[in-house]
Amino acid sequence: MDGVVHDILILFRHRPRERMSATDVAGRTGRPSSVVEPVLTTMAECFVLDFDRDSREYRYVPDAVLELAIERYVHRVDTVNDVRQNNVAQFRQRHDHQ
Repeated sequence: MDGVVHDILILFRHRPRERMSATDVAGRTGRPSSVVEPVLTTMAECFVLDFDRDSREYRYVPDAVLELAIERYVHRVDTVNDVRQNNVAQFRQRHDHQ
């Protein structure tokens, strides 16, 4: 799930104030709508994204405190992914030589 949240946050951070539907977000992130929609709903409920009920569109309005929290989250996810990829590479390297 961290990957989905990460991708959505990056998408909206690169397009501040742009309105996007759940279908737009799914298409741009390459994730299924069935996975994206609950995450967007949660982000709106937690005030990370604004949600317009009439147009059913989401948007990200930058805020200094929110931006810092997002940056920390994205950094943590990137670090975990880097460590995981490094561990897999080391595992493969060790077992290919045996």
